[in-house]
Order: sequence, then structure tokens, then C-alpha cells
Amino acid sequence: MKLLFCIKALNNAGGGAERVLATVASGLVQRGHQVAVLTFDPPGGQPYYPLDRDIQRIDLGLGATTEPSNVPLTLRRMLLIRSSVRTYSPEAVVAFMHSMFIPLGMAVVGLRVPLIASEHTSYQHYTERRLQRFLLRLVPQLADLITCVSEQVRQTYPYFLRRRMIIVPNPVTMTVSASSLNLGRGSCCCL
Repeated sequence: MKLLFCIKALNNAGGGAERVLATVASGLVQRGHQVAVLTFDPPGGQPYYPLDRDIQRIDLGLGATTEPSNVPLTLRRMLLIRSSVRTYSPEAVVAFMHSMFIPLGMAVVGLRVPLIASEHTSYQHYTERRLQRFLLRLVPQLADLITCVSEQVRQTYPYFLRRRMIIVPNPVTMTVSASSLNLGRGSCCCL
């Protein structure tokens, strides 16, 4: 399957959504899928979390990723997103966080590309963010599906969003070595 993952930035010291994207995208490539990642990062940067070397980066390099964007910048980004989606021609797009899935959803209207909005925060995050909370009302018209990380998070959302949500827990990655287990003499460990 040819997939496009999208997030505002990967080159900055990241949080959970960035780690999840890097982990899931890399895992899908290792399973034989073709994956690209679209960001607003400047081209040529290094991601904070490692990506599989076979993942194509589409870094639009438009605007500072650590600053809020204004309307003209958002409109320019939407035009570049639309052009990039057309060029890459994915079978599905997965957009992480509202800062990406709202403009991306508007940018791909009419392209007939399934869009999955991946939400990683509770609805309380939007309490003081009136514009963002208002824009969330558009998501059911823009996205085919909304994912969230747990039933507890899902329950914080209003019904009109909650009814379109499915739970996709964050992946867990573990690196375990026998020496880190501090096994005593005569212990048995099957890893």
C-alpha cells in the first residue's frame, strides 16, 4: 500500500505524536508498504526520532514550524499540500494532530484520497483555543476516520466527533537486553 503520513514537523525535539508517526511509518515500511512523510520542515533536516531509510521525506519548508501560522501562510501550505498529494498519489493519507489534519483535509477536497485524522490530545486541550475548537467541527466532513489513543480520550470529545473515532493505542517499543535484566546465577530467561 502507498501511504502518506503528514505532521507539522519532525525535526524539532518532539513529543508523543512525532514518536508514534516515526515508529508506525517505519514499521509499515519494514512490512513492505511504500511510505512518505510530509512536513513543513525545511528540506534536508534530520528527524528527531529516527525514520526508516526507505521513507521518502516531503519537506515543504514553508514557515517556521515552532510558530503559529497565519491565514496567508496556511493557504500557501494548503496549495503545496494539495500539489504534493497529487504528485505522490497515495492510496491513503494519515494526518497527525489538528495542526495538520485540518489544513490537509481542506487541501485534499475533491482528490478522492481517504484521510485519517490522528488525534493525540484530549478535548480539554481545545478549551482555551476557540478557533481550533471551531475548526474541529469541520473534521467529520474532511476526514474519513478519526483515531485517538484511548477510550478515556475518546470520551472527552463531543458526540459528533466521538462517533467517527476509533481507538488506536500508541505503539510500545522496548529494547531489552539480558544484562539489563540483572539475572542472578542459575536464572533462566527466554527472550
